[in-house]
Amino acid sequence: MRPKYGSPAILTSALVIAAILWAVAPVPLRNLVYHGYERFRAPVDTLAADLGQVQDYGALRHTDTNRLIEEGRALSRENARLRIELDSLEHITRYLENLETLMSMEKPPGYRPEYVRVIRRDLSSWFETIRLDKGSAHGIKPGHAVVFGGGAVGRVREVSKHTCVADLITSPGFRLTIQTVGDDRPITFQGSGQVPGSALTAEVNHIPLDVRLHPQSPIPLYTTGLGGPFPRGILIGYLVFLENQTDGLFQKGKVRLDPGIRSVREACVLVPEEATQD
Repeated sequence: MRPKYGSPAILTSALVIAAILWAVAPVPLRNLVYHGYERFRAPVDTLAADLGQVQDYGALRHTDTNRLIEEGRALSRENARLRIELDSLEHITRYLENLETLMSMEKPPGYRPEYVRVIRRDLSSWFETIRLDKGSAHGIKPGHAVVFGGGAVGRVREVSKHTCVADLITSPGFRLTIQTVGDDRPITFQGSGQVPGSALTAEVNHIPLDVRLHPQSPIPLYTTGLGGPFPRGILIGYLVFLENQTDGLFQKGKVRLDPGIRSVREACVLVPEEATQD
Protein backbone atom coordinates (compact mmCIF):
# COMPACT_ATOMS: atom_id res chain seq x y z
CA MET A 1 0.00 0.00 0.00
CA ARG A 2 1.40 3.40 -0.99
CA PRO A 3 2.05 5.77 1.95
CA LYS A 4 -0.53 8.53 2.23
CA TYR A 5 1.87 11.40 2.86
CA GLY A 6 4.99 10.20 1.02
CA SER A 7 8.00 8.31 2.27
CA PRO A 8 10.49 9.84 4.73
CA ALA A 9 13.22 9.63 2.07
CA ILE A 10 11.24 11.85 -0.32
CA LEU A 11 10.51 14.40 2.41
CA THR A 12 14.16 14.44 3.48
CA SER A 13 15.31 14.92 -0.11
CA ALA A 14 12.87 17.78 -0.58
CA LEU A 15 14.15 19.50 2.57
CA VAL A 16 17.78 19.07 1.47
CA ILE A 17 17.03 20.49 -2.00
CA ALA A 18 15.16 23.43 -0.46
CA ALA A 19 18.08 24.14 1.89
CA ILE A 20 20.58 24.05 -1.00
CA LEU A 21 18.43 26.38 -3.12
CA TRP A 22 18.11 28.77 -0.19
CA ALA A 23 21.89 28.70 0.40
CA VAL A 24 22.76 29.51 -3.23
CA ALA A 25 20.00 32.09 -3.69
CA PRO A 26 21.18 35.71 -4.08
CA VAL A 27 21.17 37.79 -0.92
CA PRO A 28 18.62 40.33 -2.28
CA LEU A 29 16.22 37.48 -3.04
CA ARG A 30 16.61 36.00 0.44
CA ASN A 31 16.06 39.42 2.01
CA LEU A 32 12.95 39.90 -0.12
CA VAL A 33 11.52 36.54 0.95
CA TYR A 34 12.39 37.14 4.61
CA HIS A 35 10.84 40.62 4.77
CA GLY A 36 7.80 39.40 2.86
CA TYR A 37 7.32 36.65 5.41
CA GLU A 38 7.74 39.13 8.27
CA ARG A 39 5.14 41.46 6.75
CA PHE A 40 2.71 38.57 6.57
CA ARG A 41 3.54 37.32 10.05
CA ALA A 42 3.28 40.67 11.87
CA PRO A 43 -0.49 41.23 11.36
CA VAL A 44 -1.15 37.58 12.22
CA ASP A 45 0.66 37.99 15.54
CA THR A 46 -1.19 41.25 16.23
CA LEU A 47 -4.54 39.61 15.49
CA ALA A 48 -3.72 36.68 17.79
CA ALA A 49 -2.82 39.10 20.60
CA ASP A 50 -6.08 41.03 20.11
CA LEU A 51 -8.10 37.80 20.20
CA GLY A 52 -6.33 36.89 23.43
CA GLN A 53 -7.41 40.19 24.97
CA VAL A 54 -11.00 39.53 23.88
CA GLN A 55 -10.85 36.14 25.60
CA ASP A 56 -9.47 37.75 28.76
CA TYR A 57 -12.32 40.27 28.68
CA GLY A 58 -14.86 37.47 28.35
CA ALA A 59 -13.29 35.63 31.28
CA LEU A 60 -13.43 38.76 33.44
CA ARG A 61 -17.13 39.22 32.70
CA HIS A 62 -17.79 35.83 34.30
CA THR A 63 -15.57 36.50 37.33
CA ASP A 64 -17.19 36.68 40.75
CA THR A 65 -18.30 40.23 41.64
CA ASN A 66 -16.77 40.17 45.12
CA ARG A 67 -13.42 39.19 43.67
CA LEU A 68 -13.57 42.07 41.19
CA ILE A 69 -14.38 44.47 44.03
CA GLU A 70 -11.37 43.26 46.05
CA GLU A 71 -9.08 43.55 43.03
CA GLY A 72 -10.40 47.06 42.37
CA ARG A 73 -9.64 48.10 45.95
CA ALA A 74 -6.14 46.62 45.72
CA LEU A 75 -5.60 48.50 42.47
CA SER A 76 -6.75 51.75 44.09
CA ARG A 77 -4.28 51.28 46.94
CA GLU A 78 -1.47 50.60 44.46
CA ASN A 79 -2.40 53.70 42.44
CA ALA A 80 -2.32 55.83 45.59
CA ARG A 81 1.14 54.50 46.47
CA LEU A 82 2.41 55.17 42.96
CA ARG A 83 1.02 58.73 43.03
CA ILE A 84 3.03 59.42 46.19
CA GLU A 85 6.18 58.04 44.56
CA LEU A 86 5.50 60.07 41.42
CA ASP A 87 5.18 63.29 43.44
CA SER A 88 8.49 62.50 45.14
CA LEU A 89 10.20 61.84 41.80
CA GLU A 90 8.86 65.08 40.35
CA HIS A 91 10.24 66.98 43.35
CA ILE A 92 13.67 65.35 42.88
CA THR A 93 13.56 66.11 39.14
CA ARG A 94 12.86 69.80 39.75
CA TYR A 95 15.66 69.92 42.33
CA LEU A 96 18.15 68.39 39.88
CA GLU A 97 17.06 70.75 37.10
CA ASN A 98 17.66 73.72 39.38
CA LEU A 99 21.14 72.42 40.24
CA GLU A 100 21.95 71.92 36.55
CA THR A 101 20.84 75.48 35.80
CA LEU A 102 22.91 76.97 38.65
CA MET A 103 26.01 74.99 37.62
CA SER A 104 25.46 75.62 33.87
CA MET A 105 25.57 71.89 33.21
CA GLU A 106 24.57 70.45 29.86
CA LYS A 107 21.41 68.39 30.14
CA PRO A 108 21.76 64.70 29.21
CA PRO A 109 19.72 63.48 26.23
CA GLY A 110 16.13 62.75 27.10
CA TYR A 111 13.84 59.91 26.06
CA ARG A 112 10.21 59.67 25.09
CA PRO A 113 8.49 56.55 26.48
CA GLU A 114 6.57 54.53 23.91
CA TYR A 115 4.42 51.95 25.68
CA VAL A 116 4.05 48.63 23.87
CA ARG A 117 2.43 45.22 24.26
CA VAL A 118 4.18 41.90 23.73
CA ILE A 119 2.32 40.02 20.98
CA ARG A 120 4.74 37.13 20.45
CA ARG A 121 7.63 35.46 22.25
CA ASP A 122 10.30 33.33 20.53
CA LEU A 123 12.83 31.38 22.59
CA SER A 124 15.50 29.42 20.74
CA SER A 125 19.02 28.25 21.48
CA TRP A 126 20.57 31.24 19.67
CA PHE A 127 18.11 34.14 19.86
CA GLU A 128 15.49 34.99 22.46
CA THR A 129 13.17 37.67 21.13
CA ILE A 130 9.80 39.31 21.69
CA ARG A 131 7.61 40.99 19.08
CA LEU A 132 6.03 44.30 20.11
CA ASP A 133 2.91 45.93 18.70
CA LYS A 134 4.49 49.25 17.59
CA GLY A 135 7.11 50.09 14.98
CA SER A 136 8.59 52.82 12.80
CA ALA A 137 5.23 54.62 12.59
CA HIS A 138 5.68 55.41 16.30
CA GLY A 139 9.32 56.53 16.01
CA ILE A 140 10.90 53.22 17.05
CA LYS A 141 14.21 52.33 15.40
CA PRO A 142 16.71 49.45 15.68
CA GLY A 143 18.90 49.81 18.75
CA HIS A 144 16.31 51.46 21.02
CA ALA A 145 16.15 50.18 24.59
CA VAL A 146 13.18 48.23 25.97
CA VAL A 147 12.45 48.40 29.72
CA PHE A 148 9.74 47.42 32.19
CA GLY A 149 9.06 47.72 35.92
CA GLY A 150 11.86 45.29 36.79
CA GLY A 151 14.55 47.09 34.77
CA ALA A 152 16.00 46.31 31.35
CA VAL A 153 14.18 43.90 29.02
CA GLY A 154 16.10 44.05 25.76
CA ARG A 155 17.06 45.99 22.65
CA VAL A 156 15.12 46.52 19.40
CA ARG A 157 16.68 44.54 16.53
CA GLU A 158 14.22 44.76 13.63
CA VAL A 159 11.49 47.27 12.88
CA SER A 160 8.52 47.24 10.51
CA LYS A 161 5.87 49.93 10.18
CA HIS A 162 3.58 48.71 12.96
CA THR A 163 5.64 46.09 14.86
CA CYS A 164 9.21 45.51 16.00
CA VAL A 165 11.35 42.64 17.29
CA ALA A 166 13.56 43.04 20.36
CA ASP A 167 16.37 40.80 21.63
CA LEU A 168 15.93 39.93 25.30
CA ILE A 169 18.84 40.56 27.65
CA THR A 170 18.82 36.80 28.30
CA SER A 171 19.72 36.12 24.65
CA PRO A 172 23.23 34.57 24.38
CA GLY A 173 24.24 37.22 21.84
CA PHE A 174 23.25 40.19 24.03
CA ARG A 175 26.18 42.23 25.40
CA LEU A 176 26.19 45.43 27.44
CA THR A 177 28.50 47.53 29.58
CA ILE A 178 27.27 47.89 33.18
CA GLN A 179 28.57 49.08 36.56
CA THR A 180 27.96 48.89 40.29
CA VAL A 181 26.61 51.72 42.45
CA GLY A 182 29.20 54.45 43.01
CA ASP A 183 31.82 52.74 40.82
CA ASP A 184 32.28 53.88 37.21
CA ARG A 185 34.59 51.02 36.23
CA PRO A 186 32.95 49.07 33.37
CA ILE A 187 31.77 45.47 33.69
CA THR A 188 30.86 43.30 30.70
CA PHE A 189 27.38 41.75 30.73
CA GLN A 190 26.39 38.85 28.46
CA GLY A 191 23.13 36.90 28.29
CA SER A 192 23.32 33.16 28.82
CA GLY A 193 19.88 31.94 27.73
CA GLN A 194 16.85 30.71 29.65
CA VAL A 195 16.64 27.27 31.24
CA PRO A 196 13.01 26.27 31.96
CA GLY A 197 12.34 25.78 35.66
CA SER A 198 15.49 27.58 36.84
CA ALA A 199 16.23 31.14 37.93
CA LEU A 200 17.07 33.69 35.25
CA THR A 201 20.80 34.42 35.30
CA ALA A 202 23.44 35.97 33.05
CA GLU A 203 27.22 36.18 32.96
CA VAL A 204 29.42 39.15 33.88
CA ASN A 205 33.15 39.53 33.24
CA HIS A 206 35.97 42.01 33.89
CA ILE A 207 34.89 42.71 37.46
CA PRO A 208 37.68 44.47 39.43
CA LEU A 209 39.45 42.33 42.02
CA ASP A 210 38.59 44.69 44.89
CA VAL A 211 34.83 44.10 44.49
CA ARG A 212 33.62 41.95 47.38
CA LEU A 213 30.30 40.11 47.58
CA HIS A 214 28.46 39.29 50.80
CA PRO A 215 26.27 36.16 50.51
CA GLN A 216 23.30 37.93 52.11
CA SER A 217 23.69 41.21 50.18
CA PRO A 218 23.63 40.85 46.37
CA ILE A 219 25.16 43.81 44.53
CA PRO A 220 22.80 45.70 42.17
CA LEU A 221 24.14 46.34 38.67
CA TYR A 222 23.05 49.25 36.46
CA THR A 223 23.60 50.49 32.93
CA THR A 224 26.38 53.03 32.38
CA GLY A 225 24.69 55.14 29.70
CA LEU A 226 27.85 54.87 27.56
CA GLY A 227 28.17 52.98 24.31
CA GLY A 228 24.66 51.56 24.27
CA PRO A 229 20.96 52.34 23.95
CA PHE A 230 20.17 52.37 27.66
CA PRO A 231 20.38 55.59 29.68
CA ARG A 232 22.43 55.58 32.85
CA GLY A 233 20.93 53.94 35.92
CA ILE A 234 18.62 51.25 34.47
CA LEU A 235 18.65 48.16 36.70
CA ILE A 236 20.04 45.02 35.04
CA GLY A 237 20.05 42.57 37.95
CA TYR A 238 21.89 41.55 41.12
CA LEU A 239 25.36 40.06 41.35
CA VAL A 240 25.05 36.81 43.33
CA PHE A 241 28.28 34.91 42.58
CA LEU A 242 31.95 35.83 42.11
CA GLU A 243 35.13 33.95 41.21
CA ASN A 244 38.52 34.82 39.71
CA GLN A 245 39.01 34.68 35.96
CA THR A 246 41.69 32.41 34.55
CA ASP A 247 43.98 35.38 33.78
CA GLY A 248 43.93 36.46 37.44
CA LEU A 249 43.43 40.12 36.50
CA PHE A 250 39.66 40.29 36.91
CA GLN A 251 36.72 38.42 38.42
CA LYS A 252 33.68 36.92 36.75
CA GLY A 253 30.29 36.03 38.14
CA LYS A 254 26.57 35.43 37.79
CA VAL A 255 23.79 38.01 37.73
CA ARG A 256 20.27 37.19 38.92
CA LEU A 257 17.73 38.80 36.56
CA ASP A 258 14.15 39.79 37.26
CA PRO A 259 11.91 36.71 36.75
CA GLY A 260 9.26 38.99 35.24
CA ILE A 261 11.25 38.98 31.98
CA ARG A 262 9.84 35.52 31.31
CA SER A 263 6.23 36.69 31.44
CA VAL A 264 6.41 40.39 30.54
CA ARG A 265 3.28 41.45 28.63
CA GLU A 266 3.71 45.23 28.57
CA ALA A 267 6.93 47.21 28.26
CA CYS A 268 8.27 50.61 27.27
CA VAL A 269 10.57 51.51 24.37
CA LEU A 270 12.84 54.49 25.12
CA VAL A 271 12.84 56.69 22.01
CA PRO A 272 15.58 59.38 22.11
CA GLU A 273 14.22 62.90 21.84
CA GLU A 274 16.54 63.60 18.90
CA ALA A 275 14.86 60.77 17.00
CA THR A 276 11.48 62.22 17.93
CA GLN A 277 12.42 65.61 16.50
CA ASP A 278 13.60 64.02 13.25
